[in-house]
Amino acid sequence: MSVGLLNDDGFFVFESLPAGQNHLFLLETTDAKLIEDVQVLYKNDKGKNSIITVSKGKDQLFHYDYLEHNQERLYLIGINGDTLMSSLKNSDGFYIFEKLPLDQNYIFKLEEKNVELIDDLIILVGSEKGKEQIIKAVRTRENAFSFEYLDPLAIKNPELINNPDVPVVLTEFEKKIVTTAFESLKFNTGESIIHLESYTHLEKLSELLLENGDWKIRLIGYTDDVGTINFNLLLSKRRAETVKKALVKRGVPLKMILVSYFGEEKPIADNKTEEGRTKNRRVEMVILQ
Repeated sequence: MSVGLLNDDGFFVFESLPAGQNHLFLLETTDAKLIEDVQVLYKNDKGKNSIITVSKGKDQLFHYDYLEHNQERLYLIGINGDTLMSSLKNSDGFYIFEKLPLDQNYIFKLEEKNVELIDDLIILVGSEKGKEQIIKAVRTRENAFSFEYLDPLAIKNPELINNPDVPVVLTEFEKKIVTTAFESLKFNTGESIIHLESYTHLEKLSELLLENGDWKIRLIGYTDDVGTINFNLLLSKRRAETVKKALVKRGVPLKMILVSYFGEEKPIADNKTEEGRTKNRRVEMVILQ
């Protein structure tokens, strides 16, 4: 048995972990019951730093399933229900399909943990010219996601959203809970795991939402500008979904939670400084009617 200590970046650091196998961790901290995921930093068999995410099981221990982690797969489904092709995630977390024509509709089937928490997928598609594009497929039922082609010539004067967000006018007490939850959220560059100190404030936010069942909350993910535009778009999505998962684990119904994401767009601080990049790695929260 080995022990890992929490470093300043929010990782539990182990000198090494055996490669290619499952791992089980016991978290000892005062807020352990509030925490769903942690990140472990260790040196792999090549002597390089590696990071894994471990999730809490029903036994309150944190599990890393090597096979499960490496078998999350997205399937492209034909009109008769046959599997046409499939993709594993690449090192950046994208599902990739090469030379997929984008002038038609597609159905994808996802085999991944917590698929019920995912509203849409960002998929990386390669073209015959070697360029990569991203497409978005929206969940239609259970683990099925649909991409619908829209002819660019048909896009004329797009209308405003039919049902625009209408924020709730919060009391000072309610506003403080939401603001504190937002300000306490911390993410490392390139990561979507919430720092441990944030969970206490998410607990209070969950209690507020459960007391007001007619509300909705929109979670809006952003990143700094470190990395590619495509990667940051996916990362901002993951950050918002991580907060969504934390709220759902605390009893907040899925129907109350909306997710949006914008990648490195709309910075609120200068990305040239570490302080500014830290502020830009955020998930904004808006309470809606």
